Amino acid sequence: VDKAYDYFREITTLPTTPVDFRVSVSGLQGQQSKCRGIYLREPHHFKRSTHHLVTVDPCFPEDTSPRDKLDFTERITLVPTQPWVHSSKHIILASSGRQFSVTIDESGLEPGAHYAEVLGYGSREDKGPLFRLPVTVIMPTPLTDKFTFDCPQLQLSHSTIKRYFFHVPTEATWAELKFTSHNEVTRSKLWVHTIHLLPEKAYREKETLDSIILEPEASNTLIVPTVGGHTMELVVTQYWTEFHPLTVSFNVSFHSLRPSSNNFILHSNTSWTRLDVSCNYRLEELYPEFKLTHHCLARRPTEAVIKPLSNTRQVLIDGKQIYELRLTYNFYLSKTCEVRPNAHLLSDLLYESPFCGQLWMVYSSNKQLMGSGDAYPKNYSVKLDKGNYTVILQVRHATRSELESLKDLPITIEIKMPTYILVDISPTRCGQTKWGSTITARPGSTLPLYVFGPSDDRVSKSAGPNTSPGDFLTGTFTLSKNDLVKKKVVYPVQYILGPKASRGNSGPPKKKEKDYEGALKEFRLHWMSKGKVSPAELEEEFGDDLEFLMARLTMIEADKKNVWGEEVATIVSKIQSQVFNPSITEC
Repeated sequence: VDKAYDYFREITTLPTTPVDFRVSVSGLQGQQSKCRGIYLREPHHFKRSTHHLVTVDPCFPEDTSPRDKLDFTERITLVPTQPWVHSSKHIILASSGRQFSVTIDESGLEPGAHYAEVLGYGSREDKGPLFRLPVTVIMPTPLTDKFTFDCPQLQLSHSTIKRYFFHVPTEATWAELKFTSHNEVTRSKLWVHTIHLLPEKAYREKETLDSIILEPEASNTLIVPTVGGHTMELVVTQYWTEFHPLTVSFNVSFHSLRPSSNNFILHSNTSWTRLDVSCNYRLEELYPEFKLTHHCLARRPTEAVIKPLSNTRQVLIDGKQIYELRLTYNFYLSKTCEVRPNAHLLSDLLYESPFCGQLWMVYSSNKQLMGSGDAYPKNYSVKLDKGNYTVILQVRHATRSELESLKDLPITIEIKMPTYILVDISPTRCGQTKWGSTITARPGSTLPLYVFGPSDDRVSKSAGPNTSPGDFLTGTFTLSKNDLVKKKVVYPVQYILGPKASRGNSGPPKKKEKDYEGALKEFRLHWMSKGKVSPAELEEEFGDDLEFLMARLTMIEADKKNVWGEEVATIVSKIQSQVFNPSITEC
């Protein structure tokens, strides 16, 4: 404590510069934006020379004068903390910033995670570094053979974590992990955690966390989905209640039944869509299965309003006003079901989202709040009865122009269907033979699947009769016969609905309803023939109209008390002049 106190007293007397430093790295393969440090993990990071260009920019306080910025100069000494990191020795840093190169020599590193830093010291090294550049290198664990890794003995104790990194073979779609206990008496429980890091995706999208039970001298198998051509991190540890030491062995074997499309889309206007499945490493049992489970209503906003929020609470620290965009969507349900609103552009992003926040609320036609949710639509569902509903989506941002671009933001209302739809599959494009048995796929082979969309009757039975063009059905498809693989290796599928088939006459549709004027005319003539309306009231309007004249004859015929001989002759003469018109006869 005394030495720390003396150190603080010493450095407080030294002159300081109120300048921060921003460090960024460019040139990492597969990443377009600049990075905070150097992180080498994926196979393509090691295929080229690992030279990286680092930029250091000074960040001045807002009240710094231009003269002070021009006069700023700092001599920086660069010191790597590990011998496998090489950089320039010195740089002269001005207000415009400076670049230097860093080279990573990973050739002598052992498998596992390695960390180092490049420290930038000013004129007084005893004050500590002005900035730090983090460097992380993940070296893969070599496979025992091309597609397998064997660990004959692994010692585990309480709070011990064993970590492995594997470069997944390019065509692999899942890994089979087989653990064997070598304890003769004790029953054990393990946590097994795997993760892939993919660009522009949250880590949780390719993460698995499973617990397995190992009986004494017994084995247990776990299936883990993989992403070919990337690095998979495998972590094995004992459960927190396990205090006894454990000896296990495990095997990792990679398998491949790879579809030509990981996000399969069917369209109702095409008879079939082809999907190719390739088998690359070993014999696999192929049994494809496509299920459609949700009906999605596509909706555009009927109203979009942008307004500033409260100027006392909804204000950033620099005084910027926060605005809200309120979007209104309407939809109708023909039966009771569970719904899940989903704004795909904003979904599954919270802290990574460029917008301040998002919230959706579902209201009934009586303006009763039925449910609400936020950025993760899979966590929220609302059970609704038959009727009309309104979804209000609120999005916030400090820039009004950013919200203007979302005024036409579409959403989908995901409805869980009471019964799923099994899609027909055939090995031939004619569809005469349906896929009904398991096929053993040989390594290096590619098998075509012809997927046929469901009929309108099947769609109406599961999704209801009120489907419209633009709606779509979603579900999943699996390829393996193995039940464990079916649960873990799952791909999304969409079926886009088009116009329904029209059955009946192919001619022009009959006019079911007459226009208003025609219906009114027919109504008045009908009541005139019944004697309820005087013919004098309608004669000026209709005159020699054929329908009016025929109605007059009907009226005269119904009135048996009066003889209308002269009037009947006049009416008949007018009718004959129209019926036997020479121009009509010539036609």
